[in-house]
Amino acid sequence: MLGEAFAKVFGDVRKLSADRTTLIEKYKKLITDDALESADASKGRAVFNKTCASCHVIYGTGGNIGPDLTGSNRANLDYILLNSVDPSYDVPEGYKMVIVQTVDGRVLNGVIAEENAQRVILKTVQQPRVVILKEDIEVRSVSKKSIMPDGQLEQMKPQEVIDLVRYLQTVEQVEVKK
Repeated sequence: MLGEAFAKVFGDVRKLSADRTTLIEKYKKLITDDALESADASKGRAVFNKTCASCHVIYGTGGNIGPDLTGSNRANLDYILLNSVDPSYDVPEGYKMVIVQTVDGRVLNGVIAEENAQRVILKTVQQPRVVILKEDIEVRSVSKKSIMPDGQLEQMKPQEVIDLVRYLQTVEQVEVKK
């Protein structure tokens, strides 16, 4: 639909799988304008803190593994749903999951924080800086899968999803409701 010129510059746009498309449609029916209008962004922040903040920053708070969401296209429900339902659909280069197996048998998953000729520093969910000497790496690969797990929204109650989206669409930080 976008044409060859688009594909040459940006690459092919792949289709979503049928199950992902169905999930996005399910959430679009749930997250209506009326539902968002009555949603509680403060409760949504609490959901974000519990589910997303270990990896994502928003308004200067959170983990530094995934992209900072403050400047992302959060006002767009399609953007939020695509990235939540299918986090591996389009992973930016700096956030691709790297899998490292060391000579002593450890297997580490994370994103590259730093790298030089002697070492690789991974950011993992458990640790913000894991230093691995390159001489200790037996196998290193880049996954096509995002470090963000699939199924995040399915673990939430419907109202939590709505409140989370309301929070993600805010233009300034809100207090956390307990």
